[in-house]
Amino acid sequence: DAEKAGEEEELVASLEDLEEQATDIDNAGDLDHWGGVDLILRLAGHKLPKVRQAALWVIGTTVQSHPKMQATLLSRGALPKLLDPLRKAAKSLKGEDPRLLAKNIYALSSLLRSCPECLEKFAALKGPRLAADLLSAVSGEERADGPWTAVKRK
Repeated sequence: DAEKAGEEEELVASLEDLEEQATDIDNAGDLDHWGGVDLILRLAGHKLPKVRQAALWVIGTTVQSHPKMQATLLSRGALPKLLDPLRKAAKSLKGEDPRLLAKNIYALSSLLRSCPECLEKFAALKGPRLAADLLSAVSGEERADGPWTAVKRK
């Protein structure tokens, strides 16, 4: 319906603006001062895939090369929230949007990069096994001509 489409477009546009602002490390650090971290984490679980994708992009940009924000998001439970959709996808890629999973992996890799505490938690949550399972699912022969072979960056 038109109202939902309008809401989706507005949220996505706002998140894209926020992502652009988060490329500045000082702006990324300010995200938590106004409650943005909790909001972005909630939007990463939004019912609309495009909103989830945009929120994951903000998360990835916010935490990349930013130890303070990595610690903040880790303490707010971001890691399990990023791993859950990947666990689902590792079991079955049917119906999964490759662009959404790509943004999820981007956010996860940005959170883990150069963050020993994040890597410890990732290992404790069986993240390496999940990564192997997901790669195995994506590289399956039956998907050789599917959308998983040509995920484009935005």
